Amino acid sequence: MGGLAEALDGVRVRATVPDGSAWGEMLGDEVRIGFAPGYYPAASEQGLQETLVALCRLLWAARVRADQAAVRAAGGEPVRRERLSRRDREYRQRFDDLVATGGSADGRVRILARGLSQWSVTADTRGLREDEFTARAAEAGAAFIRDLRERVLRLRLEIYLSAGQA
Repeated sequence: MGGLAEALDGVRVRATVPDGSAWGEMLGDEVRIGFAPGYYPAASEQGLQETLVALCRLLWAARVRADQAAVRAAGGEPVRRERLSRRDREYRQRFDDLVATGGSADGRVRILARGLSQWSVTADTRGLREDEFTARAAEAGAAFIRDLRERVLRLRLEIYLSAGQA
């Protein structure tokens, strides 16, 4: 199983929003984002936040697809809904309510997701150059991923370890 864990940790995914105004990349808990030339200075905070929400969704969808491909490559297959045990169904239900957050150290960029289906991003761009903002957004993304991993681990332990199944 070590091979699969290493493969999952080494998954690099990239995504670009449909209009090409922003792109992102994830590797482990590292996140990088960037904008098309001229987008950042012209974007309103609301427009920027909406673009970042779209980018979060696309990056996470790419991550899920990459994880599933890594499981298949290791000889496994993703769990199908019809094969879920009672504990698996409980996990999925509670995962759908799980809230993960992450923010830059100065609080100027915050990411929140509920069940990885409802996303929000708040951003305060006042006085920030594009490179300063993207650094804060990357910091928020990394903090979000760490928070999500911690919460998912706790949820798994609570549901599966308490039943003697880890």
